Amino acid sequence: MGLVLGTKMIQLGNRAQKDMPLKEIAHPLLCELAEETKDTVHLGIKDEDHIFISIKFLVNEQ
Repeated sequence: MGLVLGTKMIQLGNRAQKDMPLKEIAHPLLCELAEETKDTVHLGIKDEDHIFISIKFLVNEQ
């Protein structure tokens, strides 16, 4: 069986997300990159050997 997050850990993650406006800061840059490359852009957060995808930005999104 894999790991299961408890409600406290999920709440902590949600709180950290609110305290770190990474998505809002990165959005215009991701939009520009997606349009220039005509490709889907992913923003991930690296944690040791794992990458957690935070945003997936499609070319046609505005």
